[in-house]
Amino acid sequence: SLTPGWNLIGTFSNSYDAQYILGSVNYSSIYAYQNGMFEPINSTTLLQGEKSYWIHVGSPSQFVPLTGLITENEQ
Repeated sequence: SLTPGWNLIGTFSNSYDAQYILGSVNYSSIYAYQNGMFEPINSTTLLQGEKSYWIHVGSPSQFVPLTGLITENEQ
């Protein structure tokens, strides 16, 4: 579960765009720590499986990290 305010997410099995991973989450911003600073991420940016991200959520939301591979039927 994600609570209103800032939440740390990550641990995806593969890289997917933010919109796919967070489709049902009411969020306003996502940031990644890169090159020594926090950088904003947009909804079409690929979230990397080995990284974590700060996400600002407006209302309580359910978030289940993706595990496993996407099959052809899911694409």
